[in-house]
Parts: sequence; structure tokens; C-alpha cells
Amino acid sequence: MQPTIGFIGLGNMGSAMAMNLLKAGHDLTVYNRTAEKTKPLLKQGARVASTPAETSGADVVFTTRSTSCRIFSPSRSQRLEVQTSITSPTPRSMPTTFT
Repeated sequence: MQPTIGFIGLGNMGSAMAMNLLKAGHDLTVYNRTAEKTKPLLKQGARVASTPAETSGADVVFTTRSTSCRIFSPSRSQRLEVQTSITSPTPRSMPTTFT
């Protein structure tokens, strides 16, 4: 059984990565501040979240963002969070923006 995947941030890098995950047959939920960027992925079978928190139920959550703040509180230990942003790594002690 494949893990469920959430993806936050659909700029140039994030949208290409998310599309590759869909092409590989993964169950994918995506979020982007600009909803227009989710449309190509929706057409390919992704679910679209209306908030970043709606992706938090996934087994793996990728973030590709222009800022280095945490998205989720670190309380769900079984979720793997993968930051692919080209910013400084986010320490676990940073404040969370969404929970």
C-alpha cells in the first residue's frame, strides 16, 4: 500500500514534483496560496485542499515554499515532513504557522 501524500507549494519546482508523484500513481492532496496553480494537478487526479492543514492527514507532506517557517506542529510523529524549499532549514523550535 502506497503512502498518502500532501504537497504544499506549487511553484515551478513544486508543481513539477507533484505532477511526477501523480504520474507515479500516488494518492495526492495539494495546496497552494494561489488556487489557480492547483488546476493542472486537479485535472490529473489530485485532490485540492483549501488550507495547508487539510494536507496534514497524509502520511508524507512535502513543502516547497519561499519562506522557512514551520507549517505543522511536530505532534504527529508518524507523518514524514519533507522540506524541499531553497531556504534555510527550519529548526523544530520555530513557531508553527498552521496546525
